[in-house]
Amino acid sequence: MPDDVEYVDLTNLGRGAALELLNDALGKVWDNVLDPNTAPKATRGVTLTVTIKPNEDRNIATALIDVKSKLAPPKGHGTVVYIGKDKSGQGVAMEHNPRQPELPLADNVTNIAEGSGRK
Repeated sequence: MPDDVEYVDLTNLGRGAALELLNDALGKVWDNVLDPNTAPKATRGVTLTVTIKPNEDRNIATALIDVKSKLAPPKGHGTVVYIGKDKSGQGVAMEHNPRQPELPLADNVTNIAEGSGRK
């Protein structure tokens, strides 16, 4: 074989597609690690699979490059809902208690951190 032949390896497999797909998947992992809405200690991963299928004569093969990312799912967020029925009898939910009236806020409410101003 000539000296200037470029043999296939990870850096040029699929004319660079394998490395590009792998780097893209790693970028998604780094973004997922930095996302504050995911569990910080959850395990992430990237899997590169190269499936090679030779022909009967074993002189040509097709190579399928597949990259998969395992990311941490978003953290769940809890809330309390009050469930009841609307005027038509349809079930509904709200995040504030409809039976508790809103407290009026007076202009003279003092911040607890500032003190009450009493002696």
